[in-house]
Amino acid sequence: MNKLETVIVDSREKKPLEFKGHPILNAKLNVGDYSLKGLEKHAVVERKSIPDLWGTLSMKANRERFEKELQRAKDAETSLWIVVEGTARDIVNGNAYSNLSGYYLLDLIHDMCFTHGCRFTLAGNRAEASVLTLSILRGAASAHMRRRDR
Repeated sequence: MNKLETVIVDSREKKPLEFKGHPILNAKLNVGDYSLKGLEKHAVVERKSIPDLWGTLSMKANRERFEKELQRAKDAETSLWIVVEGTARDIVNGNAYSNLSGYYLLDLIHDMCFTHGCRFTLAGNRAEASVLTLSILRGAASAHMRRRDR
């Protein structure tokens, strides 16, 4: 792949990741927070910080909204990856503002992935989330091009 792929950042993303050396296009994505230009309908990444993950999954209304997004991706046959800026320990340690167990939250994430066909990875921190997001999207682009060329 060309090292200068244009990274699409969803226009609603509040704290975008940095992709040094890559052009950035701010645009509304139907699902997810990041994609590559030309790949938007095929592969996206949804980024979550640890507090955002807790806020999304521990409150019923937020969880239902997120599951609808996962289902939209599945219905559109868009491969969706959830990249979390943290570790399993960060999740398991819990959240002072939630009665949910961190173990339950981790199980819930995996249940959602099996149910909606998405993938989930832990990045450890923001810098690693940038590296993983770009790698996931490049891998998806390579796979898409191979399928297209058959």
